[in-house]
Amino acid sequence: MIVTDRFVFLAFPRTGTTFVRNALKQLYRRRGLPLLARLGIGHRDQRGWLRELSTPMTDTASAEFEGRRSPHGSFRQIPAEHRGLPVFSSFRNPFDLLVSGFEHRFWQQHPIRDVATLQHKYPGYPDLNFEQYVGMMLDDGVQDILRGKPNQARVGRLTLRFLKFYCREPDAVIDALSDDDVDGHDFSRDLAPVRFVHSENLVAELRQVLADFGVPPERTEFMIGLPRVNVAEARRDRPWTDYYSPKLRERVRHAERLLFRLFPRYDR
Repeated sequence: MIVTDRFVFLAFPRTGTTFVRNALKQLYRRRGLPLLARLGIGHRDQRGWLRELSTPMTDTASAEFEGRRSPHGSFRQIPAEHRGLPVFSSFRNPFDLLVSGFEHRFWQQHPIRDVATLQHKYPGYPDLNFEQYVGMMLDDGVQDILRGKPNQARVGRLTLRFLKFYCREPDAVIDALSDDDVDGHDFSRDLAPVRFVHSENLVAELRQVLADFGVPPERTEFMIGLPRVNVAEARRDRPWTDYYSPKLRERVRHAERLLFRLFPRYDR
């Protein structure tokens, strides 16, 4: 996550967060001794300060088992001294988000459970096609988050990870989750107050958020010319719709229906 004197940015994976983090660090470009930057004290300018925090990954059993840390900290991992700051994050069409995760191939180097079991369930693993990958995420990926608890609400991995990331009390919400909740519960009290920018309009919405936080527009104009980053070469300019059959698309839509309810712009 990024913490500044004005706001906190939570980096939900594969939603344009590398771009946002890089843009924010350029905005708060440090002016001082290089040694301080190497020590991780932060980027400074005359108008404020910025720190990028690496936190333990505890939302999945596999990440915790490996002892991984990352810049993808959740709302509950915001340091106590910064919890009064406004928080924003980025989000992406869930259909597209699954494609991005598939093509990024992180799952091949960091299996979500023991490899022997995955190879038995998915012949050819780790060389899976997209449909096999989706099936793995909706089964073993869900169990990776639930840690063996039953998936009572029949929801997908993205939904559970979203709740882990943004709920005030994620474990309590997930343990009590039912299909009725997914289809009709008002989660406004469960979710933390987070403002979202959307990956398909990332630069414009990021600049607007920063303007609302008091950053003059002329200081963020450079972001318009920044290149896209961390894009999987295998899918450059290939739309997410190419990856889905009608049946697979409906399967994902049902599994992640809570996300489509929270972000109706993607329910098309």
